[in-house]
Amino acid sequence: MSRPPGSICAYQVDILELLQTLTREHGRTVVTVLHDLNFAVNYADLLVFLKQGRIAGTISDNDVCSPELIKRVFDVDVADVD
Repeated sequence: MSRPPGSICAYQVDILELLQTLTREHGRTVVTVLHDLNFAVNYADLLVFLKQGRIAGTISDNDVCSPELIKRVFDVDVADVD
């Protein structure tokens, strides 16, 4: 069954915002696995990157996901664009 464009993104945003609200209001920790880096960066307080079962890097909500980290984790070359 096909889904309308954008329906999954809207659902994901709703769930992530709900989890964010619940963690802040109740002082709880949520551990989740996200494969979409944009969602992870926007909603997580701490990101732990795994590669082949090992920690390849971490960033907190105040850090920037560097091109070096992207290369190390995803084996993709990226460049900063201003």
